[in-house]
Amino acid sequence: RPSTPPTRHGPLHPRHRLVHVASTTVARQRARGPTCLGEGGIVPTQAKQFCARSASTMGALISFTLGCVDQLYYMARFVAPNRPRYFKDGWGDVSGARKLADAAAASIASGKSGPPREAVSQSLEWGDAYRTKDSSLIARHGSFVSPLHEALPEPAKRCHFVLVCPLSMGSFPWTASVPQERGPVHPKGTCIMLPATAEQGPEPRVSTAELLAREANIASIVITAPFYGSRKPPDQPMHYVCTVGDFWNAGTAIMQEAALLSCWSAERFPRAPICTTGFSWGGAMASCTGLLASQWLRPDGPEISVVSYAGSATPSVILDGLLNDDVDWAALGGHAAAASELAQVFDCAHLRNLTKAILSNSDATARLAGVHVVSFLHDGFIRKTFSEDLFEHLSSCCVPGGTKTLSWKSGGHIAAFFTRDRHHLPVIFSAFNFKPKRERQW
Repeated sequence: RPSTPPTRHGPLHPRHRLVHVASTTVARQRARGPTCLGEGGIVPTQAKQFCARSASTMGALISFTLGCVDQLYYMARFVAPNRPRYFKDGWGDVSGARKLADAAAASIASGKSGPPREAVSQSLEWGDAYRTKDSSLIARHGSFVSPLHEALPEPAKRCHFVLVCPLSMGSFPWTASVPQERGPVHPKGTCIMLPATAEQGPEPRVSTAELLAREANIASIVITAPFYGSRKPPDQPMHYVCTVGDFWNAGTAIMQEAALLSCWSAERFPRAPICTTGFSWGGAMASCTGLLASQWLRPDGPEISVVSYAGSATPSVILDGLLNDDVDWAALGGHAAAASELAQVFDCAHLRNLTKAILSNSDATARLAGVHVVSFLHDGFIRKTFSEDLFEHLSSCCVPGGTKTLSWKSGGHIAAFFTRDRHHLPVIFSAFNFKPKRERQW
């Protein structure tokens, strides 16, 4: 116990000894160095740093464990060795597919516009109503002729989509003209949703679209990819595209279809900003769509942003990740002979080809209003460098002062699928600068 020095008038009064003891303890602790206050009193900062390191280590362990779930996909090669695979019919027309992809990039580099903005309206057909879970929403099937219809098989020649709108809009694209006394009612934004690998139908994305419409008054266009769902050739097993050429055409077609729908949305809702988004392959295609649409939209049109969720800058994920065994190497001439050639083909489909075309044209302007990339620390399907490349190339075409975020979440690709509401949805809200009135328990 510290001594109580006498004062000028004698020893300290017992009543003040407690104050003296406390001040002496604090002075001694300050002499040792910085401190922090814990539950049991004053705790050294080293203890706090140890707790932070322990939490970080625990978080990394949890992320690694969740990432290990991806490795279960590796077991499929032993459980189902005769399952369907990509490219069962070989290479296909790779040179033709490359010409179509190069033509899109060349048109941007030369300053030429893409397909006419009226391409959607000229062949647009509305189908049956889509049944929603919420009575405050309305949705309908629609389709139009794909700009790459000549290179696609018969079932894929028309692009199919579902448009989800909040009822508060009052008037919708498939109805008669808006009453003059009220004028058009626009959504707060339009979200263009592209499918993930193997996502045959629109149902999972429509559920997300319903939430966006209900909480933020955002309309959504949910697109079915070529060779998927109702656009799948009858002889194709599941989502496994039969040739390399068709696989390349599918990517080129869907990014142009989605870019045209972005232009159609801008004409229909000129005050509604646009966001392109998707998970996995859909995130990669959403990135290409955003770049393409940013050059096709009118200069005075609405802003467009990209939200890529667990996406990649290149289709080389099929070669470098757990999908490697999903390729029918025998149909391509054997792994040893085909691997390098297929890598060259996929490199030609890298996102950098679009960004180079935009940046090489002095008249082209970087018009992405925002770039939001969400990736996962232990993704067994997508290498970290592919995610970083995606963010880097998208950011190079972002307007000065635009929002650019790259966030890393715990877990792997399968964990990303099951945590879309928790990690994907809030970023879409953020892209539209929308904050829910009450915090959701993601």
